[in-house]
Amino acid sequence: MLGLVLLNVWLGLAAQVNLGSNMWLDWTVSGSTITFDFGVASSLKQAKRWVGISFKDASGSRNMKDSDVIMFDFDNLDNIYDMWATRDELPDTDATNDVSTYYTHEVANGYYVFTFKRDLNTGDSMDYSLLNIDQVQIQWAYGPMSSNGDFLEHGKSSSELGAVVVYISDGSIVPSSQANYLLATVGLLLLLV
Repeated sequence: MLGLVLLNVWLGLAAQVNLGSNMWLDWTVSGSTITFDFGVASSLKQAKRWVGISFKDASGSRNMKDSDVIMFDFDNLDNIYDMWATRDELPDTDATNDVSTYYTHEVANGYYVFTFKRDLNTGDSMDYSLLNIDQVQIQWAYGPMSSNGDFLEHGKSSSELGAVVVYISDGSIVPSSQANYLLATVGLLLLLV
């Protein structure tokens, strides 16, 4: 298994990025499929709490709108939620769950590790296509749940949410000046249209 991981890293098919101080995400591309391992510090696990990540266009705003969201409920670790944010509020659950084809969770080295798989392009308009792109914006957050199990809004502090633009090939972070240039260019083009 280690040989396969090293081969994937050598071929540029595997990558990892730290998401703040309490989470990390790594991925491996194999053919038209991508497998994610999402690590969340065990210290974040509490009853009535959720954690999630999302993917969206690298040049998009840093808000939730138009992002492909995947959420986990610490009270029900066997469920994975495939969602789409149409606004900066609770995302809507997708009609088709495209990330549950392979899902496991385990505790390793002080982290809950959620492993899931999906197609690079699911063909679902409520999933962000990861096919043939160079950069992606990854967002993460965690927050409370109501007593009846509904997702509630996350906090606003940098320890509870964040976003980063990465190169999908190796997980390296796009320098903020380049990411800001992309956002400014897109904004200018929208003004000209």
